Amino acid sequence: MEGVCGLDIEKNSLQGLIIVKDEEKFKIVDEFFLPLKTFSLIEGIKENIEKIGKILQEKEKKKSLTVDKIFLNLPYEEASFKIVEDIFPLSWRKRSVTPKDIEKAKSYIENIVLEWRKFLIHHVVLDYKVDGKSYFFLPPDLEGKNLKLKSFLVYIERKMYEETLEVFNNIERKFTGFVWEPFSSLSVDNFDFLSNSASILMKEDYTLCTGIKKGEIFIKKFSFGEKNIKKAIENKFFLSQEVVDKLFNWYTYFGKGYKNKKILVKEKEYIEISWEEFVSLIKEMVLLGIEEIIYFLREKIEEEKIKIVFLGRLAQKKYFFNFLKETFPFLEIVNFSQKVSCLSLYGCVKYGCLRYLERDRLEKKSLWQKLTEVYKDYF
Repeated sequence: MEGVCGLDIEKNSLQGLIIVKDEEKFKIVDEFFLPLKTFSLIEGIKENIEKIGKILQEKEKKKSLTVDKIFLNLPYEEASFKIVEDIFPLSWRKRSVTPKDIEKAKSYIENIVLEWRKFLIHHVVLDYKVDGKSYFFLPPDLEGKNLKLKSFLVYIERKMYEETLEVFNNIERKFTGFVWEPFSSLSVDNFDFLSNSASILMKEDYTLCTGIKKGEIFIKKFSFGEKNIKKAIENKFFLSQEVVDKLFNWYTYFGKGYKNKKILVKEKEYIEISWEEFVSLIKEMVLLGIEEIIYFLREKIEEEKIKIVFLGRLAQKKYFFNFLKETFPFLEIVNFSQKVSCLSLYGCVKYGCLRYLERDRLEKKSLWQKLTEVYKDYF
């Protein structure tokens, strides 16, 4: 079986996910975790590369598969992006625009915009223009003299790519490439340009919102994260950071039925705090953070219904989706049955294999057009 591995970093842990790919279907096989001394993805990989290699060998033997692709889920801040437009001349006279022309135009833009020290990891075409007329999907046999692309480019330092490639070469494993965190988040549910949708990835230090609609990708980093909730708990109940971390992991809950229950906490001495107050504070902080993000999305996606996926450890807490649906009934919230600790890593593997946002958008020829081509010499 064809196996694919995705690697990611969250706080002080390196996460790995192994998936079996069958055409465009993905089945989760296993996941693994390694403690880290560093918060850097690349440094964490370097420190643990021998362990990663050994784990992959064990999983291959146990699950009867071959892991021949490895993707890294690249954090938002580790890459840069640009939205650029440029014209690629096709011919001095009108002729049909071909897929080969699109690839040449993309390379033309990349060579102009990116210096040699940069390494491209994603090139998404937002819009096509042929002789000044805009197309989201290029019609078959469209003719023109010039092709203009509006492109969304994501890139990193070339040195970073070369170092990562060398690390995996040392254990004789094929490093297939980086997937940028915003694209990983969108790909959990294959959000595309026609879906009017967004992913909200809630992390320890920030929340990353990535939205997509026809001809546009927009990304915003919000300062709200798990740390804001923990700080509020720390201040309200006069608890140490270490104790708050444990309580947050054990007692965060978005359901009902916690009234009159107490949480026994040991600081310098044992104290009791109300579970109802603890949970209410968390809900209040979550709503404050999410309301700001929803307001941003409503301005960007001017549709009555917005399809959203929430990701991160907080989103996996019990009854989180029920709580959101009751609070924001106008949102179409995607809930997943996948039993995996890091859904964005699942999205990383999916996008790495499919690259669906980077495919050329060409309208298929109708049956009549195909028949006309076949029989044109008879008329």
